[in-house]
Amino acid sequence: MSDTVLTKSFIQLQNEVIGFFHNRLHCVETAKDLTQEVYLRLERIERSKQIENHRSYIFATARNLLKDHVRNESRRSVLLKENSSVLWMDHQPSAEKVVEGKTEIRAIQSVINNIPLISRKIFNAHRFENKTRKEIAADNNMSLTSVENHIRLVLDCFTDVLEKTDR
Repeated sequence: MSDTVLTKSFIQLQNEVIGFFHNRLHCVETAKDLTQEVYLRLERIERSKQIENHRSYIFATARNLLKDHVRNESRRSVLLKENSSVLWMDHQPSAEKVVEGKTEIRAIQSVINNIPLISRKIFNAHRFENKTRKEIAADNNMSLTSVENHIRLVLDCFTDVLEKTDR
């Protein structure tokens, strides 16, 4: 659209377009942003398209853009209202949940302290050092089945203790 009659018309009307948006939205920054969007939409118009009344065409584009903007802002407002309880809710756990969590932590700590050292070492290597079962078996000079049995032992112990604390 550069150097076309429509571009020249837009440049002459740019302040009026900003005023059009500002009068309806009462925000200078949004008015300027929407005016820029009008320009971008005009930029996409085919050069061969014949426009008889440039002023009317520019303001029709501005009105359509305003409708889109108001509709989007309205929808955004509705979504914000619908989700405000989630966005602003208190994320602090209840006293009961804190007590339950502390009980579970003590129970898990007890399990960890009572698991054989080799099982704990294998479990830590697998879960926290991201070693494969084959690597752990090679490092500890044991079979893959033994490594899997140690990991299963630890997981079973954790499962048992968590089931008991959930009751």
